[in-house]
Amino acid sequence: MREEEGRKMWGRVLVHDRMTTPHTPPRRMWDLYANRVVLYWVAHEGRCAISHAWVDEKDRGDVMTPTNGKGWPVPVLKDADLDLIRTEMLNHEAQYAWLDVLCLRQQGGNGEHLRLEE
Repeated sequence: MREEEGRKMWGRVLVHDRMTTPHTPPRRMWDLYANRVVLYWVAHEGRCAISHAWVDEKDRGDVMTPTNGKGWPVPVLKDADLDLIRTEMLNHEAQYAWLDVLCLRQQGGNGEHLRLEE
């Protein structure tokens, strides 16, 4: 998918701030090779999703990471390490991963006004 196609797709998917199709790819992916968040249409092959469990606030902390350009705090388990997760995914030959707390704009940080739009 190219950037122009991606923008057209998102224009069709969101109507009056509602998703119109259940088969919509995510907006962003974690580029494991470059260790940064990229727009979906940049990710060509080797995509996977990372599943995790939500935990009580006392068991997690917010991390500002260069992986997402320090655009928003990423809530992670206190004993978790994004670098170790990345290494494990690379060992499984993944190139791009979707991790919701990293790829979806979270509460707080710069651009809070954009979170509701996305």
